[in-house]
Formats: sequence, C-alpha cells, structure tokens
Amino acid sequence: MKKIIKKNISRRDFIKNSALGVVGVAMSGELLNGEKVKAGSSSGLKKSSVVVVRHSGVIKSSGELKQDIVDMMVAKGIVEFTCVNNESEAWRKFYSPGDMIGLKVNTLGLNAIRGSGWVNHFSAVTGSVARGLRNSGHSEENIIVWDRSDGELENAGFKLSKDPAKMMVSGILASRRDDKGDLYTKKSFKVGDKSVRLAKILTEKCSTLINIPLIKHHRNAGVTGAMKSHFGTIDNPFEFHSPGCVNPGIPEINALPEIKNKQKLIVVDGLMGLFDGGPWWDRRFVFPFGRIIIGTDPVAVDSVILGILDEKRKDAGKEPLAPKVKFLELSEKLGLGNSKKENIEIKELILG
Repeated sequence: MKKIIKKNISRRDFIKNSALGVVGVAMSGELLNGEKVKAGSSSGLKKSSVVVVRHSGVIKSSGELKQDIVDMMVAKGIVEFTCVNNESEAWRKFYSPGDMIGLKVNTLGLNAIRGSGWVNHFSAVTGSVARGLRNSGHSEENIIVWDRSDGELENAGFKLSKDPAKMMVSGILASRRDDKGDLYTKKSFKVGDKSVRLAKILTEKCSTLINIPLIKHHRNAGVTGAMKSHFGTIDNPFEFHSPGCVNPGIPEINALPEIKNKQKLIVVDGLMGLFDGGPWWDRRFVFPFGRIIIGTDPVAVDSVILGILDEKRKDAGKEPLAPKVKFLELSEKLGLGNSKKENIEIKELILG
C-alpha cells in the first residue's frame, strides 16, 4: 500500500494531479463566475482545510466495494485532518462524553437505483464513521443515523433500528408523504422572509452533528453537498427551491444556530457521484469516484464538490454549473465559510 500526501495544493492542482479517471484534467475558470465577494463581508476568515482521501481499489463501477478500504480511508483521513497521533484521539475532537451524535445522511431520489450495487456506498461510509466513533470510546446507543424518511433510508440500503439501546437508524418520518405532526418543532425559525420548522431528531435528540453528504448534482441549486443536505432537516424544503435555492434558501438555513452550532464535522461520501439529473439518481450520470472528503467548513467542502462535478460535466460535454451556483458566495457573505480557491487548502491523501 502506498501513502502519498500532497499538502496545501490548489483545487486546480488537485483536479489535475489526482488521476481522477472519469473526472478529467485541470479545472478552468473561477468559482462563482469570477465574481468577487464584497469587501468586509467575510474578511478575516482563516483559510479552510479540506482533506481528500482516495484509493483506486475501493469501489468498482458496479458499486461493489471493499469495506475494509472504506474504513481505512475514513480513519486515515480523520487523522490527517486533525493532525493528531491516532484515530481515537482524532474522533474525540468532535464530541464530548455523553453527546448524542447525529449522522445526517442524504438518501433522496434513489428509486431508479434502489436494490442495485450503486447504493452500497451509503451505509458503507456511514458505517465507517460510526465504527470510528465506537472505537474511540463513544457509546453505540449515543449514535443515531437519520434522514428525512424511513423509506428513503431503506432505499439506500440502511437497516432501520429503533432500539434505544443500540445505534438507531431512523427517519424523521415513516415516508415522505406522512403527516408531519409533532415530528418537527412547534417553534418556527425565520429564514429570510419565510420560516421553517426543524426536525426534532436534531433539536431534541442530537447534541452533535456529523454531516455525511454526497457529490451530487441538483437541478436548482447546482450542487447537493454539505449545505443543500439540510433541506432534509426542515419541514418545508420545497418552499426554497427557487432558482439557485437562494434569497432566502441554502445560506440562511445553514446559518440557523441549531444547525450551524451543532454541526462539528463533514465527511463526504465521494465513493460514487452524480454529475447530472439530480436530485434523482439517474443511471446515465452515476460515476465511481473512490474518494472521501473531510472538512469542517461547509462552504469550502461544497466548493471542492462543485469543482469535481464541473470537471466531470466538462468531460461529458455538459455546461458548467459554477456560473449558476449562487449559494456559495452568499454563504461566504454570511460568514459561513470560504468559497474562493485561494482560501481553501486541500490536502490529498493517496492510499492506493
């Protein structure tokens, strides 16, 4: 096994040098169509670190994967990101004893691929994160894997578990069409000129949140990554699907303290990606990628995801997403993170 670390490389060099296979070569253009963030809007933000872990043998185009390699990628990635001596010490940086840790996944739009090998990566990456937490001494019963509905979790290959003495795997709702009832907060939270209610799983059960998003296209937002994934945390996501999912939308939802303050870590499931047709997983646009991406800045993480998707789209002869993606710049203006490449330091860890 080889281990190569390329530190503090630009996103351009990351795309060019990481032998992405189906993803192509060097990025062209700037994020946000070259627009500049207004002075003072997010000045003073430190550079954001993003670790990308890759292994050429982790997954096949059929979706067949090697769980031991996934475990290794997540373990070595979290150690590299935190710059500590061992995995247990690394995980303990993101929770306190007794915390209920929520693992928020994104299982929307899987009808076309459910039951196929292309859903294997969902539970594989989440299982690796949960395994790392348990090995660091965290109690299994204090971990809950969740998303919007039980049905969507099952489509992604998760086995539901409502036993409070074990790691729970539960949707907010039984199905997308359920009466929302009291499963969301009674209190409404202002999001621009609109309001939302938040999942009680987040507000009442989880004291810490680890976001496990995807590398995925979205027809309105452009990108479904760490930030768009929180549309699965609110009761009325369709009210925010205006062009770009902004004004108000993705930035304001992610700025809610109940989300922003609880989210401690982002571990992107980049084993498979979707470069077009999203939010639905269309078989024509699914591609194996074999990456795990780790960060704490959701804007920086989503900026890296955008670059990856645009390179794959370029290779497929499709127009770039970047000129239409507005939520990254707006999120930076709210102080949620860095979107510009000069403020993002990428460390690439090559394991095989």
